[in-house]
This record gives sequence, C-alpha cells and structure tokens, in this order.
Amino acid sequence: MRKLAAWVLVLGMAISPAVMAADGNDKTSDAKTDKSPTSTTKTNTPAPTSTELEAEIEQLRALIKEQADQLAAMKASMANTSTAAANSSNGMVASSAPSSNSTATPTVATASAAAPASSTTVAKPATMSSDPQAMNASDHSPLSFKIGDAQFTPGGFMDFTTVFRTTGTGNGIGTTFGGIPFNNNFPTAGTNETRFSAQNSRISLKVDAPVGGGKITGYVEADFLGAIAANANITSNSNSLRMRLYFGDYRRGKWEVMAGQDWSMLTPSRKGLGIMPADVFFSQNEDTNYQVGLPWTRQPQFRVMYHPTDEWTLGVSVENPDQLLTTAVTPPAAFVPFNGQLDVTAGSTLATPPTPNYIPDIIAKVAYDHMMGEKLLHIEASGIFSEFRVFTPSSILGTPTLAGVTNRASGGGGSVNLNLELYKGLHLIANSFFSDGGGRYLLGSGPDLVIKQLTTTSPFLPSLVHAYSGIGGLEYQATKNTLLDFYYGADYYGRNVQVNPVGGARNIGYGFAGSPGTNNRIINEYTVGWTQTLWSNANYGSLKIITQGSYLNRTPWAVLPGQPKDAHLFMAYADLRYTLP
Repeated sequence: MRKLAAWVLVLGMAISPAVMAADGNDKTSDAKTDKSPTSTTKTNTPAPTSTELEAEIEQLRALIKEQADQLAAMKASMANTSTAAANSSNGMVASSAPSSNSTATPTVATASAAAPASSTTVAKPATMSSDPQAMNASDHSPLSFKIGDAQFTPGGFMDFTTVFRTTGTGNGIGTTFGGIPFNNNFPTAGTNETRFSAQNSRISLKVDAPVGGGKITGYVEADFLGAIAANANITSNSNSLRMRLYFGDYRRGKWEVMAGQDWSMLTPSRKGLGIMPADVFFSQNEDTNYQVGLPWTRQPQFRVMYHPTDEWTLGVSVENPDQLLTTAVTPPAAFVPFNGQLDVTAGSTLATPPTPNYIPDIIAKVAYDHMMGEKLLHIEASGIFSEFRVFTPSSILGTPTLAGVTNRASGGGGSVNLNLELYKGLHLIANSFFSDGGGRYLLGSGPDLVIKQLTTTSPFLPSLVHAYSGIGGLEYQATKNTLLDFYYGADYYGRNVQVNPVGGARNIGYGFAGSPGTNNRIINEYTVGWTQTLWSNANYGSLKIITQGSYLNRTPWAVLPGQPKDAHLFMAYADLRYTLP
C-alpha cells in the first residue's frame, strides 16, 4: 500500500497544475458575470476544445513517462541491493495493487517507493579504485572508524604457538638457523625441546587520509618478541612489546614516498614493491625467522617509488646499514681491541656498541605485475650497494705523526624473484640472491666481511665475503579454507682466508682449515605447511590452525676430528590463530 500511495502522490503532483488552472478559470468567471438580474452567468474564457484537452493529456503522459524514466534509472543504480529485498518489495506491491491496474503501474510504483526522486539520494555501489583518494567504506574492515577525513583500521591476531625440535637450540619460536648444535654438542644436543608461546600475537593500526590531492597512509605494527627478563619463564611470562613496522606513505598520481621502519626493499614482494605486509613475501612459515634462503630485514628507510603504469613499479630505497663481522670470523689479533667499529654481535644487543657505519645501504628495485587471464605473474629485480670502512690508529702503524688510516671496500649484490600463478590458486615461488658483503640480510648466519692485515704494522683492510641464497617452492590454495605450502631454501657463504700476520702456519679469516664449526658453508631447510581455516566471518574475523614441519641442516667449512660433518634437526610448529576482521 505504501508504494501504491506513493504512485498516487506522484500522479497527483503531475496533474495538479491542470486542476489549479481550471479552478482559476472558474474564479475569473465569477468575477466577470453580468450584473443584470435577468442575465445568465457566463465566463470570459471559452471552454477548452477537444484538441486542447488532447494536448493537455499528451503533456501529462509525457510528464508521467519522464517521471517513470527517472525512477527506473534510480532503480537501476540500486542494483547492488540484495535480491531478497527486491523480491520482497515487488511482492508487497503486487499484493496491494488493485486488480484493475495496468501492468506498467507496479513497475513505476516499485521504483517510486524504493527511491522517491524528491527526497532520497541513491548511493552508488562501492567499487575498488586505483585512485589513491578513493577510500570507500567497503575497502575497510568492520572495525574501521573515521575521525574527520581519516579512516582508522585496527588489525592483528592472537596466537597460541607450539614448537617442537628434536635437538635443543636455546631458541624461542624463532630459529637461529646458523647456530643449530651438532649432535655431540652436549648438553644442548642431548635432549629435544617443546615450547608454548603467545609472543607472536600481533597488533596493528592503519590510518588512511586524503591529503593535498593524494593519499597518505600511516601504519604501525607490533608483536611481543622483545627482550624480556631472565626469569620471565619462571614467573609471569611478561613478554615485551616490540615495534615491527612504523611508517608513513604518501602517494599522489604516479609518485609515492615512504619513510619509517618497514620490510627492506630487498625482501621479495608478492605485489609491486610491497610496503604493506600482505604484499611482502616472507613465506607462510610460523617460524618467526621465516625460511632459510630468504633475504630480509625490517629496518628504518626512506623510499621513493614511481608507478609509470598499473603493471610497472620502480623504486629506490636508502636504508639503515650494519657492518656485520660476527663472532665466527677470526680477525687479526691487533684488531680485537678495535672491533667495536664493526657489529660483532657479542653479548646482548644492548651491550654491543653502535656500529659507526659509513653510508646507508642503497637499494634499487623494479617490479612487473601482469594478469594472464585470472592468473597473476609477479617478477622483480633488485640491486644493493653497501660501503664498508675500518680505521687503523697510529698506534698500530707506528706513525705518531698521523692520526691513522681509513680503508674502504664497496660491496653489492642483487636478486631476481618470481611469483607465478600456474593455475588458479597454485603459485610457483622462485627467489634468488647473490652478493659480496650481504650476509647480514640472510639472518646474519654468515658475515659481511673479514678483516685482513698483511703485517703486524700494516693497516686493517676490509675484505668482503660472498653470500648467496635461494628459495624454490609452491603455495596452493586447494580449497577456500585449505592452504598448502612447500619450500626449499639454502644459504651459501664463501671462504675468505689469509695467513696470520703474527707468524706461524695458522690462518685467520672465515672458512680456513681448522676454523670453528660456526663457519657455515651451506645451510639447507625443507619445509611443508598446512593452514586450515576452521571458521571465518567477514564481520567477526577468522580462526585457523597453522602447521609447519621442517628439516634443517648446516655444513661448516671445516670438520674437526671427531666432529660430525653437519648439524641437523627436525622441528614442527602448530599454531591456533584468531585474526581480527
């Protein structure tokens, strides 16, 4: 009845001008009647002819048709409303409409009742847009809220992680790949280990706002894997909040600028140059150190990116450097008092002196994303330039007239990465990395450089170590709720050796005969994973079980008498995760 009444109202509004015109003629006639008592009442305006009446009717028909066309257009713009609601409305109109109505009447009445042109503005369906200022409500989670023009989107997940290793490592839920013990390294290797942890639980906040003709995005992400007290596992398990990511990004047109802490641009991407975690490839692993073969860091940086087309992205990033020596390197004895120039990582992080790096690492990258039908091809290539320097004081050189000597070495490398959807849901992963002085980006399982000295009074010389890595694997979204993955990854470190300047036959450096078992030559990891979504709702989030099984082994450059040729272990993860919508 409501829609029928609306139709009658529209029809009444359409014909009201004619009624008012007729009423006006009657009043004019009354005012101008003959005053003679014997005369009859006459009007000055003649009665409309049949032709004029037909013209009036045609005008009314045209007006009604115009109204109907406008309402039909408005109805079409509401095509994103549910079919059930539309069927319900049509049924209500059909049940209340008189049987004498024409077939066209219910159509017009439905449109009019759904969206009266005089009072309601019909919202257009929300669509995804490449325009950086287009921020529709449908692009955000149900937890999003607005303050002014800024859209705030909380995120994160709650984790309960279990990890089991066949050999004790002394690690938490993140595995130190380059330091797993040999099976004769007692007491650590004499037992397995099982751990429960909620440390990988995560909180995040994303803020989007239109600024200056572009869009600015702020993002902060934290977990609970920070440094903790020595007795934390005895008492309250008071895990510390740790900053993972914290950056601001501004995009306008084809240009984009980002500053803050993010995944290094050297880390492989899934899409573009990957500033958001969902666009970065760090495997599906539950290990918080991810997968052997993956070059990655999260560090402060400044990026400039250019998007010439929807498929191509180019960028340059200036990132925080770190000259990594590691405790695995045997330096000249004269250098030991001055090894604070490099990151030796001896003791806790807070006890290690800040490394006086020379210049930032400079990384350039180009990415190509192409849809082949419904399948995605992502391919990228990157290059890195690093500079290393060490200072030799005059006390070593025996030249009191000089303050000392600085020597430098330039390092660099690159990567080529592929993420190809072979068929719907099945992705092929192929990543590679090669460098001189890039060991830090491989979880520091090997050094960036060694220090050489020709004689006891010669200057210290930085000499770079080759570091290579690769990952091959498959990720398969078998069903809507089942994800399977398999990866093989490897790290390789070259040897860099010299004769000890103090004399004798003993060599120094990295990888020399008789070097410690920490001088890794190659590290391998085979991983299989299964992620099962137990429950998912767009408004309330999802509940998943994530599993990982890995075989890990490492081979040193030198195998000492009585020492096993490699160190190896199996480890398994099981994780129950609730993710916010």
